[in-house]
Amino acid sequence: MDSLDVYLNKKRERSESVKKSASKFRRVEVTSIQEGKRRSPRLEAAKLAAPRSFVPSTLAVDTSKFNFNGDHKKKAFVFSAVSSPKVLVNITNSSQSRTESPGKKFDLKASLARKLPYKPHKGKLKDLDEGRKKQMFAATKTKKGVAAPTKEGVRHVIKGVRLNKRAELLLQKRGAMAH
Repeated sequence: MDSLDVYLNKKRERSESVKKSASKFRRVEVTSIQEGKRRSPRLEAAKLAAPRSFVPSTLAVDTSKFNFNGDHKKKAFVFSAVSSPKVLVNITNSSQSRTESPGKKFDLKASLARKLPYKPHKGKLKDLDEGRKKQMFAATKTKKGVAAPTKEGVRHVIKGVRLNKRAELLLQKRGAMAH
């Protein structure tokens, strides 16, 4: 085995040789780019599109137009305090105004003379309480048929499930149960 000094000298020599070869490679790459052997089309385009100075087409502000939305003839709203003779009856829904049909009024006799579009019920009506009693009775009847699980009953069922799982695992370990 080499001593510590010998090992460190060899390590320095190796690192220097690697640095030299890397620096040679860098020099070759830089010189080839400068000579024009490797050129990027993006770099060439960037050189061609050099920043140019801005030259405005119009120099006077008074001749330039700043109306970008294109509304040339629209006038701004001007409030006037003059009262209008038209009375606003229904502002929210202008299509249904009360003044449209002044001649039409509800005719009770004509309405009663028309045939009904539905068949009315004939006979005595049932009590509201009786119907409610039947509904409540039916609801309680279904609830009594299915018992609500208690905590003790749930615990008993869970305990049984756990015991069954343990028994199955024991049988599987013994190889008695085929799955």
